[in-house]
Amino acid sequence: MREFLFGPAYQRHQVTLTIAAGGTGKTSLCIAEAVAMASGAAFIEKCARR
Repeated sequence: MREFLFGPAYQRHQVTLTIAAGGTGKTSLCIAEAVAMASGAAFIEKCARR
């Protein structure tokens, strides 16, 4: 069984990449996720565009 650390993006014992074009907010997303993980508060909501 897969063990996830934070949402569906971070899985234990696996490498995770955040890939997108420049200027799309990757750094802001990573900082927001780190703060959410450290504080235990889910203050951002992700939406996937398909």
